Amino acid sequence: MHPPTDHLSAASSADDMPTNMSQTIFTSDCAPMAAVCSLVALAIGGLIVAVVICKWRSDKADLQRKITSLQNERDRDEEENIAQVLSSLQGLIRDLEAQKHQVKGELQRVEAEREENERQLQSVEAEITEREKLFDKPEGLLRDKEKLLQAQWKLDETKRNIERRMLNIEKVLEPVEIQVSRMNKKRCDQFWLD
Repeated sequence: MHPPTDHLSAASSADDMPTNMSQTIFTSDCAPMAAVCSLVALAIGGLIVAVVICKWRSDKADLQRKITSLQNERDRDEEENIAQVLSSLQGLIRDLEAQKHQVKGELQRVEAEREENERQLQSVEAEITEREKLFDKPEGLLRDKEKLLQAQWKLDETKRNIERRMLNIEKVLEPVEIQVSRMNKKRCDQFWLD
């Protein structure tokens, strides 16, 4: 083997080498430096963990604020939509109520015409009966009776049609009123919950 050169011997001195093999690294002169390095590494690691946790908490808080903001916006939009739907349904109810009132008026008018027609028919029938007792052929009265019977039939048909219209309006009106009532109740309940 070659003898050690000066530059190798200068790099390692007797002080750096343990005197016996039972001496460990912790008892050497490097031990305090190693402990300081370990503590610095541990502190840096702790700081990194702390920074990451703070950043995570900050991001979490920002995200929560954004979620809350979006939920509030959604709730406002939903409330506006409900208000628009309610307004439309209430307008529909007003229109249906107006139609119902108009149809009721038509029904009353037709019933009054029917009653008048019925009185005229009874009057004509009574006069026909009187003339037949006298053996008189009331040709004109029989024609009047037939016209009155046709008018009565038309008035009965008109009355049935009007009653059907009234029933149809009520069939449409009832579920709309129920829905509006439910929506108003839901809005009131939501108001008290908020």
